Amino acid sequence: MPILFAVPSPPREGGLVALDYVAVVAYLILTAGIVWWSSRKQDSTEEFFVGDRKLPWFAVGLSIMATLLSTLTYLGTPGDTIKNGIVLVWGYAAYVLIVPFVMMLLVPFFMRLQVTSAYEYLERRFDYRLQLTGSLLFICLRLGWISLVMYAGSLALAQMSGFDIVDVIWTMGIASTIYACFGGLKAVVWTDVVQAVMLFGGAFAVIGYVMVTTDTGIGTWWSTAKSLSKGHTAIPVFSLDPFLRATIVTVIIDRFFWNVCTHGGDQVVLQRYFSTPSVGTALRGFVVTLVSQIGMAILLTLCGLALLYFYSTYPKYLGDVPLGDKTLPHFYSTQLPIGFGGLILANFLCDGMQTLVSGVNSMSAVVTKDLFGRSGPEEGVSDRKQLRFARVLTLGIGLLCTVFAWGAAAYMATNEGRFNIIDLLPRFNMFLGPLGCLFFIGMFLPRARARTALISSGVAVLVSGIWTWWLELARLVYWLRFGIGEAAGNPGFIEWYRGIFHTEAPLSVFWVTSISCIVGFVLAAILSYVLDDGGDHRGRAYTWREVMRRPTPAQVAEARARELATTSA
Repeated sequence: MPILFAVPSPPREGGLVALDYVAVVAYLILTAGIVWWSSRKQDSTEEFFVGDRKLPWFAVGLSIMATLLSTLTYLGTPGDTIKNGIVLVWGYAAYVLIVPFVMMLLVPFFMRLQVTSAYEYLERRFDYRLQLTGSLLFICLRLGWISLVMYAGSLALAQMSGFDIVDVIWTMGIASTIYACFGGLKAVVWTDVVQAVMLFGGAFAVIGYVMVTTDTGIGTWWSTAKSLSKGHTAIPVFSLDPFLRATIVTVIIDRFFWNVCTHGGDQVVLQRYFSTPSVGTALRGFVVTLVSQIGMAILLTLCGLALLYFYSTYPKYLGDVPLGDKTLPHFYSTQLPIGFGGLILANFLCDGMQTLVSGVNSMSAVVTKDLFGRSGPEEGVSDRKQLRFARVLTLGIGLLCTVFAWGAAAYMATNEGRFNIIDLLPRFNMFLGPLGCLFFIGMFLPRARARTALISSGVAVLVSGIWTWWLELARLVYWLRFGIGEAAGNPGFIEWYRGIFHTEAPLSVFWVTSISCIVGFVLAAILSYVLDDGGDHRGRAYTWREVMRRPTPAQVAEARARELATTSA
């Protein structure tokens, strides 16, 4: 391999320079242009929330990848690879099961419903209480997710630019909220496409730089990781022990349930499928998402191995930055040629903004359609009035998300070193399992009625909360029993905890989504025979089997066209 540099250049003092910030401004101008272009003819909530159902499959697929990836995975995967090895990559083996489940069971089902908010389905299947329950679970889920993504993006921006993280959060939050008020889903999707290109480019930049400047490759990085710790490259242990952080079983099950619950109940993803014109278009979008997700996962894992090798070989280049989540932004701002760092900085900035915009647009769609939209045009509420309401609502939700992001930064500051981003992600996603469970009860348990679904989803939330905050709850129990002075002492608590559970570790957060979803679904299956009479009810028309007997929207449109042609003739 030709060497462009004899050795890697020493890190630049002061980080980013003026040319880097020029790249940031250019990227922001491009984003503003997309927002202006998409908002020119926006005069209805149908256009604002689902792009008039005319968005192309490749854009939708890349948009879902960019949205679900976010700064959390972009920083967290290399950081986790550096600290814990390639364990997370094994989870992608679950796609053997994910692909048929999503393509055969979920996407065709939801596309036949022709809704704007996924939670409209829950009212048709059960009643309005369940629609509100689903909407509330979604809003709680996305508030936590947005706050953590904004924190992660602001952490990278603060690391690269030297600005205070709180100032970055508020600046990003206010700018994103204004963008969300006017852009609509079309702007979100097309900006996500640009974002996806930037994400791939940033990963290739790291891998290429380390390869070229050190004259090494994947084999050398692998050997270095193995020499530092055998666990970095070993196949994770096969175990169901819930106290082990990550095993091969854990990561595969977590990846499967995370994907099926996301595609089976998360408005952020489903709204993008709703924006396509047909089932076939939506399925092609899913294939794009699948391929790009796997490709990005491999690239980010290679980034982690490359950075581990690089800073193991040149430890002085790292300075006081700890190996982990902060390593990648440090590398971007100090090692890449001038200009590249600015593009990556813009990438992190726009990713944080896009996450807030995407989540806020979806939450606004849910609130507008599930609450305000119930009155509908037939009661005198015009499309333009609903659109104005949606924009005002977007403003309020955006500011609320910014406050939550500030809270996430404060929480991380008080728990410095205890968690990395990947460990925190399931904590802020604790409502995903119960949300997916609620939809699966409606789809696959024909006997289940509203009471059964409500009780089961409530138990799922309880299980998820206990599992997620297990260690904190154990500390509370210890405090109630022995007093706050003892609990604050730590050694006494650790000894007490180890005596009961034979470990100091909390329950693995990688079980949260699957355990809560399974417990809720199984409980509903049991309760449907205990509480429900099994007779005919209107909700049966909205089970998976019954909905899939209906024609697709394209088939309906084709039949109408034939009918019109016959009538005209």
